[in-house]
Amino acid sequence: MLAVRWRRWKVPAYSVETKLGPEEAIGAARAYFGEGGLGLEAEGRGPCCVAFEGGGGFVVVTADAGEKRTTVHVETREWDYQVKRFLRDNRLIKQGKE
Repeated sequence: MLAVRWRRWKVPAYSVETKLGPEEAIGAARAYFGEGGLGLEAEGRGPCCVAFEGGGGFVVVTADAGEKRTTVHVETREWDYQVKRFLRDNRLIKQGKE
């Protein structure tokens, strides 16, 4: 299930659970939003997080390992449609439903 919450600075934040590990989920985000995908510039990276900028906005993806599933959190400005599409159409959701 895709969850949406609003931060006090009015930036939408989305989350979804998946069976992918944190590094795999971040890799999927890099492929989708970065080079070869939407072409956003990666501003910061780590094994559990990645941040992108471009087009007047940003996308920040973090992945938290749970006992059986990983929770992927995404915050964005100006990229809401693409974030929703990534979370719904990408293998994150497909893996989460297995």
